Amino acid sequence: MGETITRAQLTEAVYQEVGLSRNESADLVESVLAEMSDALVRGEMVKLSSFGSFQVRSKGERMGRNPKTGEEVPILPRRVLVFRPSHVLKKRINDGDKSGGMTVGFDAGAATESESSYLMDGMSNSANLSGRRGGKSAEAFRTISEVASDLDVPQHVLRFWETKFNQVRPMKRGGGRRYYRPEDVDLLRSIRSLLYDDGYTIKGVQKLLREGGLRPFYADDGPAAPVDEPDPAAPSSKPVPRAAPVSGADKSELKAVLGELEALKKLLDLAR
Repeated sequence: MGETITRAQLTEAVYQEVGLSRNESADLVESVLAEMSDALVRGEMVKLSSFGSFQVRSKGERMGRNPKTGEEVPILPRRVLVFRPSHVLKKRINDGDKSGGMTVGFDAGAATESESSYLMDGMSNSANLSGRRGGKSAEAFRTISEVASDLDVPQHVLRFWETKFNQVRPMKRGGGRRYYRPEDVDLLRSIRSLLYDDGYTIKGVQKLLREGGLRPFYADDGPAAPVDEPDPAAPSSKPVPRAAPVSGADKSELKAVLGELEALKKLLDLAR
């Protein structure tokens, strides 16, 4: 029997797979559990597609027997929670069973409390969770600090790029926290490569984005380049964009930005 999955492990799985902060992941898990609990208290069924359904059933009073004395005692009316797994879940459990042919079976009626407990304990899937604890999933959101570290640029540069490239739109949460999707990170990596490696100006990159000439740039790629470059041997009426000297207007803009950053740095130094 594997380990039992706890709230903390569910929170960690959400953090790694979705990419929200650990506090927000914990709030999300608690919200889901609270909604399920409230629905069951109201007598409603909770049905999760491809997983199973939870339902509260009422049992009337009946006579039972004390196992020690053999004396008959009345069992008061009560409500019991019943879990019925879906066919998909039962198939996954049985296909993944390595205990020598034992199967997890459920009759057409309601599962007993012991069967439900056995099912929930057997669903731990601890190997998958342990494998994810080393880091976030590739499809998870990234925080601004993680993206800044990955691209080797300061966080304020990422915020500045948001003001210059409206295609960069991270998801924003309370307190101004930014969460970047994988495609956001790929776009930022392309922008960084064009600006830092290929010598493009901000206006040059903006033009590429407007014309759709910027392809996603991945971590293992070489320098970013516009897509659909023409064949050098074929005549072309539109030359491929190349790095151009920085104009006087761009120099003035860069100096203004540099001045703003230096002023911000001084304010931060005074605040410390």
